[in-house]
Amino acid sequence: MSARWTTRAIAALRESLAPVEAHAATLSWAKTTPWTTRARITTERRLWIRREKDQRIVRLDLHGLDADGARLACTLLRDALLTPGHPLRYARIVVGRGKRSPGGRRVLAGIADEILIADAPLARRSSTEGAENGFVDIWHRERWPRVRRIEG
Repeated sequence: MSARWTTRAIAALRESLAPVEAHAATLSWAKTTPWTTRARITTERRLWIRREKDQRIVRLDLHGLDADGARLACTLLRDALLTPGHPLRYARIVVGRGKRSPGGRRVLAGIADEILIADAPLARRSSTEGAENGFVDIWHRERWPRVRRIEG
């Protein structure tokens, strides 16, 4: 039996995002709050998505990165989604609230929105406006079936 797509996707994405981890290690706050692919690339259970047996998606948390690191992470994630044969199908990018940003702005949300654009074959849904914890979902239309809500 082959491993779940999320397991394969996480392993491949952790390898692809190694340059982001190297960049994060150079940040001034890296010793107190390190950013590692092992801690920041995980799965998230999505109860409202009906899939045959697998209701998990890949989650990339950008907390702890600066703007350059977030830009690099989003670019590499987009490249992974567009690479034929890459196991990544769907990803949720957590951009946070902007607690430490000037004026409380969500800097990482703007970067994610700029890089993770929906153009064929990618689709995107953003939940950064008015949401307490912002995120951007992006998926490959040919690898991920249409999202259906469970009623009731």
